[in-house]
Amino acid sequence: MNAPWIIKIGSALTRSECGELDRDSLDDLVEQAVALQQSEHPLVVVSSGAVAAGHGVLGDGITSLRDDVIRRQLYAAVGQTQLMRTFGELFGSRGYQVAQILATRQDFSTRRHYLNMRSCLVAALQQQVVPIINENDVVSVTELMFTDNDELAALVAGMLGAEKLVILSDVDGVYDGPPEDPASRVIGEWDNHTLRASPNPRSEFGRGGIHTKVRNATRLSQLGTEVWIVNGRSPDVLRRVADGESVGTRFAAHSRPSQAKRWVAAAPNQEAEVIINEGAEQVLRSPDRLASLLPVGIEKVEGDFKRGDVIRVLGPGGNVVGYGRAEYSSLVANRLIGQQRQKPLIHYDYLYVFPSEN
Repeated sequence: MNAPWIIKIGSALTRSECGELDRDSLDDLVEQAVALQQSEHPLVVVSSGAVAAGHGVLGDGITSLRDDVIRRQLYAAVGQTQLMRTFGELFGSRGYQVAQILATRQDFSTRRHYLNMRSCLVAALQQQVVPIINENDVVSVTELMFTDNDELAALVAGMLGAEKLVILSDVDGVYDGPPEDPASRVIGEWDNHTLRASPNPRSEFGRGGIHTKVRNATRLSQLGTEVWIVNGRSPDVLRRVADGESVGTRFAAHSRPSQAKRWVAAAPNQEAEVIINEGAEQVLRSPDRLASLLPVGIEKVEGDFKRGDVIRVLGPGGNVVGYGRAEYSSLVANRLIGQQRQKPLIHYDYLYVFPSEN
């Protein structure tokens, strides 16, 4: 099976002006997606729109629910059925079955949940079933919520080692200046550009923005997946991406790490961290060594973690060097700080070091 494509459909493309699902827009995107599937590109769809679809059904008539989280949960619970029914009909009329996958951050935080979800997705792709993935808004609360579905799409792409992630939005890509400025241009190839302005205000029903798109795209490209940010309303945009045309903004893929390292790099909620000294950072970044993180190179442990948790590794200047899975708890790590001939806190196999910006 070829490496899959992840197609992320933003909320601006799923909701019509009258507050209901934009079936015409989705029909066009599904038609393009099926063409990819038929050209041997296994396909996963990450789609926003459940909350907006629920709003289209219930309207503003649930004002008695003053809690914003509960109101969003109800919109999502009602809207998710509308969203899946629509995708089921659109793909079904073209001969493909769909599968509903609802996810929370927790599904990516623990290795067992991560592998269980990955196994299900791989099985679906092998049977040419199209997974439709969305955040599980019904159970997601603040600590379990993704930043937005761009983050979810990037996590899924990293999980599956996707060939491409195509983020379909209502903007033409990433601009090199304020988009309202006639002199601003879309950046065709992203190469450490500094983002100076957000193309458009966030949509009413979306939580994301161009900044999170760029952050997720940059990280994912470092994990070996090519990322495109394009306007989903551009004619035949998915075929144009497949043909390598100059459309939107492209983030070129870099070297592809192991599947275990991709999980470590993508695992959310790395709240605990260790600060290492300059010598340890140099060793971890050395292209000639396969180095684990030893206690002798650790200067400080911050936050509580247990064996198996993914933690941040910071350099002496506070820069994020990478992420890794702890081999023992923060209690033990604190006791071993600076000591030689000790078991690694993070083994090389479960340590992902981000490329140096220098």
